[in-house]
Amino acid sequence: MPNPQRKNRLERFLMKEIASILHTEMKDPSIGLVSVTGVQVSTDFKTARVKVSVYGGAEEKNRNMRALKRGRGYIQSCVAGMLRMRTVPEIRFELDESIEKSIRIGQIISKAVEEDRERAVLRGEIPGEPGEAEAGSPEPGEAEDDEEDGGEDPGEDGDGSADEED
Repeated sequence: MPNPQRKNRLERFLMKEIASILHTEMKDPSIGLVSVTGVQVSTDFKTARVKVSVYGGAEEKNRNMRALKRGRGYIQSCVAGMLRMRTVPEIRFELDESIEKSIRIGQIISKAVEEDRERAVLRGEIPGEPGEAEAGSPEPGEAEDDEEDGGEDPGEDGDGSADEED
């Protein structure tokens, strides 16, 4: 079984060097804003899946991926000159859409939080007008300082006596 530390070291090296080659040595004008987000080397060290994130729309992503595949041989030879290995992993570029997915998930969560807040306002659970975003208002589920919660103070146990610290 291959040494996992060696594999991790190779992945970090490839990530750093391929990113450097893309930003400094590639002369292809069709390569735009491309970031190397990760590298996964197979356990037999024969292939390296290079995950890239491309800024832009679908057409821009397709154009950049085609350019990366065209320049793969050049990148492979640059990396081969830097490595002291008998065989250099074959580089395969893959589009990493995790950043876009994270942004979409964040937008969906924000929208759901706002909808929950509006429903809470309509039910009278929190003050405000429906559709009105209050500056500094807490998110649903967070406690307000002046919120009425049945007359209990945070320092009370519910039996009317205040907790005392020693």
